[in-house]
Amino acid sequence: MNGKYLLDSLKPHILVGTVKDITEEKKAADLLEQKIEERTRELKLVNDQLKQFTYSASHDLQEPLRKISYFIDMLMLNLSPTLNEQNKKITERIQHTIGRMRALIDDLLTYSNTTLGVTGFEEVVLTDIVKDVLDDMEATLIEKGADVKFGELPNVKGDHRQLRQLLQNLISNGLKYHKKEQAPEVIISAQTVDGKAVDGNIPQEFKKNKYHLIEVKDNGIGFDPDDADRIFRRCQRLHGKAEYEGTGVGLAIAQKVVENHHGYIWAEGEPGAGASFKVLLPVE
Repeated sequence: MNGKYLLDSLKPHILVGTVKDITEEKKAADLLEQKIEERTRELKLVNDQLKQFTYSASHDLQEPLRKISYFIDMLMLNLSPTLNEQNKKITERIQHTIGRMRALIDDLLTYSNTTLGVTGFEEVVLTDIVKDVLDDMEATLIEKGADVKFGELPNVKGDHRQLRQLLQNLISNGLKYHKKEQAPEVIISAQTVDGKAVDGNIPQEFKKNKYHLIEVKDNGIGFDPDDADRIFRRCQRLHGKAEYEGTGVGLAIAQKVVENHHGYIWAEGEPGAGASFKVLLPVE
């Protein structure tokens, strides 16, 4: 109802106004709210079903691959004395392909899980995560003669498992794309910054708050700056499979983890001059 009160000393007091029936509008609003709630429940159900499916698919696909790998090993053991070099190379290529398929299935499962967000935040000690990752990668570090340096990293609020995936993928990326004639070197550093003071073309909304800026820098082969966005796309590779192993999912996982933590990630690099991955995580 809209109206106004007219006061005139010579006349009786008069209230002038209009009355509008909003019953239909209220019904429409209630119906819209009901549909939104129903849609939200449907989306949650779909997400839960997707998660169950990905776990099931991973298991169902991995088992036949393990079986194939096992029988190839048995054939190699039984037939090895009679196989010529060409047939040995064929069996080795089969085993190599099986290994790639298993790695891709695992990576896609991990990516699928990160797209479902996080279940809860807790205080995470990034320094301890890096130490654990490097401990797990000890054999690779020795094999490549790699050197990974890091100082004291901040504690952040987040999902411990996903943040471990983030750092593991960024470190692995630095070790993988190294120059053939030079041992890989990775430097991990961190500082607290105002978003508005960050160098780089970051979205405007990230310039309003304080962040932990974590940088993972390597001395590897680098990349063309024009490819800085493309390298985060799922299953995108800038280099051939014959040159560097991998499934092309690792950096996509890293990006999803950062998004789940309300942060931002970007890459900087030049061909032959190494690459730098920078991550903004909110300061709580």
